[in-house]
Amino acid sequence: EVHRLEDEADRLYWLVTRQLLLAARDRTVAAKIGLTEPRHMLGDRVVAITLESIADLWDEVARGVGSLEAAGFRPSPAFAEIVARLDTSVSTLAEATMTSFFSTSLGEANGALDLAPSVGAQVDALRVQAPSQKCDRGLDVCTSCLLIVEVIRPIGQVVKQYATIAQVTMNRAMAVDAPSFSLA
Repeated sequence: EVHRLEDEADRLYWLVTRQLLLAARDRTVAAKIGLTEPRHMLGDRVVAITLESIADLWDEVARGVGSLEAAGFRPSPAFAEIVARLDTSVSTLAEATMTSFFSTSLGEANGALDLAPSVGAQVDALRVQAPSQKCDRGLDVCTSCLLIVEVIRPIGQVVKQYATIAQVTMNRAMAVDAPSFSLA
């Protein structure tokens, strides 16, 4: 399912990009897609490519999990608990980030950005816990570690991508009240 959703994210990215490029050329298109501030087009493109990158990273996680399952890896209860907490934290970060983006809320964007380091610390804790894992079929620690890192690394990148969106949102929220000027 993740692989299918990643393909859908690619299609959505290209659709958004085409619409933004059309909106840059034609103000009626901009109005139709709800783009009222031309200064936001660049940020919208950054967010679009960042979300597409997040989809790519989740696809990478899914492939890594598939490799772990194929190797017979079974996590310890402690490891599974860390993963469950991380799952909740990443979901909270994603929700906070996207809510702040769509509401253009400086406070919510700042809150999302403040969440990122603690979620990143959970990723690091998972990385530290990884060497103590062994699978039921006798997979050695080194192989387990390599496979687990293939899952953990992209999750850390997802956290950084959400922080990027929160920063774009903060910049946008600060610019809402800032006067615009012309170089002409």
